[in-house]
Amino acid sequence: MSPIASVLDDLFPSHTIKKWIYSPLLLLKLLILQDQKKGSYRKLVSTLTADECSVLGMEELFPGQFRILCASTVHHFAHDRLHLDDFKTLMKAIGKLACKHIRGCSGMIDSTPIHAALHDRFAEFNPHFSQKMLKLHIFHRTYAKLHLYKS
Repeated sequence: MSPIASVLDDLFPSHTIKKWIYSPLLLLKLLILQDQKKGSYRKLVSTLTADECSVLGMEELFPGQFRILCASTVHHFAHDRLHLDDFKTLMKAIGKLACKHIRGCSGMIDSTPIHAALHDRFAEFNPHFSQKMLKLHIFHRTYAKLHLYKS
């Protein structure tokens, strides 16, 4: 089992997954693909190719035909099932995995402010920049003495 799959298994125990048609790992892969394609959830599921479906590990009903999920399923997973703490846990697991495979690497999770839309109700006012901003949490390589992960 991959480290990411084991973290997802800890976040979503197998007794709760039985009612899920799609695995949390597949849904996480779709969220990553959605971020790469820079589109909506509806555009993501409507533009999946047969090659992408087989690489993602979707169930193949007939040769070349896959069980494609609804856009609302991916949206529900991203906004209702995964919480901020779950994303932080996944980031830590990915960070440890990256540091393990890069020789002499250490890393840390940091946050950086990004500009928010004018009417974004979730954005907070940042007095330093004198505007509404959101926090973006990132993992980056560090050379400092203080670090969260080390290879």
